[in-house]
Amino acid sequence: HALDLGVTLLCYWLFYSSGSWLVECREWRIGWVSSIFLFNLACEVIICNFWHYFNYVSDLYKTLVKRGIKHNPTNQYEPQSDEAGMLTSSTGQLEREITF
Repeated sequence: HALDLGVTLLCYWLFYSSGSWLVECREWRIGWVSSIFLFNLACEVIICNFWHYFNYVSDLYKTLVKRGIKHNPTNQYEPQSDEAGMLTSSTGQLEREITF
């Protein structure tokens, strides 16, 4: 959970390291709520897409599988061809993950 902690600290540093959150967040206002919401949404899009690319699409993934270093060499999205895309898969698993 080091990544989660790091993102939390980054969010705090970006928005509230001055201590303004003690005053700003006393009341439920769309301003501070929307900035936190949009930060979380951006983190989800960036981190999840990077993680999928790194683990299933990149050349590094193929190298790790060839060398036997990857813990599970079977590609869960494309078990037959081992060529996963970024948005679709033959198993439908990737579409379910993107949707939910």
